[in-house]
Amino acid sequence: MQIPIIPFRGQKKPWGSIPRINLAHPLAAGLVFYGYDIGGPFINLVNGGISSIVSGTIPSRANSPIGTGIKLANAGATLKMPVVANQTGNVTPKFSMGCGFYPTAAPGSTVAIMFGLGDASNNTAMALYQQSATVIGYGWANTLGDTATVVSMTSGFHTAVGVSIANTTAQDYFDGKLVASTATTTNFAGTASQFIFNGGSLGTLADNTFNGFCYWGGFWNRALTAAENLLLHIDPWCFLIYPEDEMMATLVGAGFNPATSFIESSWPNTGRKIYLIGDR
Repeated sequence: MQIPIIPFRGQKKPWGSIPRINLAHPLAAGLVFYGYDIGGPFINLVNGGISSIVSGTIPSRANSPIGTGIKLANAGATLKMPVVANQTGNVTPKFSMGCGFYPTAAPGSTVAIMFGLGDASNNTAMALYQQSATVIGYGWANTLGDTATVVSMTSGFHTAVGVSIANTTAQDYFDGKLVASTATTTNFAGTASQFIFNGGSLGTLADNTFNGFCYWGGFWNRALTAAENLLLHIDPWCFLIYPEDEMMATLVGAGFNPATSFIESSWPNTGRKIYLIGDR
């Protein structure tokens, strides 16, 4: 069943269950990979693939202010996902890569990767990473340059999105705002490359000194717009449908007096009551 696009919910995860992608939502257009943290492994909601551990042990599950997830802690494990679509060989413009994260401490090094593409021999591939407690890096084409300094970054939920406009043009978004537009080579030449969380190489624990939560990592085969980047930050779950959403849409087992009955909305930041229309 395809229910309507979900209303505004905010940054906090609305439910603890595993969602599916709402294909009717504009943000789902061109989405070829979406790794979602389910509090243990990451699951690719596009094709159902599950992350595997490259080395080390899987980090512990923990609660954060916006929801449950994997607590990454300075080289605990490198988690990779199956190859999808065009990720073996060259990735050519236009495309976008992004992630949502919540740092809990300063990174353990100047290259602390949250999400990106890599292969067995190249641990400086294409990635979104932390350089310090206040600096986010956007790595393109086997380099980790093109950094954007974010002086206002503090503990909390953040989004980083890199948009490849052309082979020599990239745009870096942080928390929904364009922070840099650079002239750089954005073609990615990798051999059997895969999506990686908490690291930049398929074979080692290199570059995974990020401390905190990385809730999702996504890859689109198109350039996300400024409006879409802002929406990904203020309402990152807007294009996902959770089982609880479908239950509420069908009003399964509803029995109440429509004149007086209501439920408090579990969607954060709304402050609304939802009145239900029943049959008795």
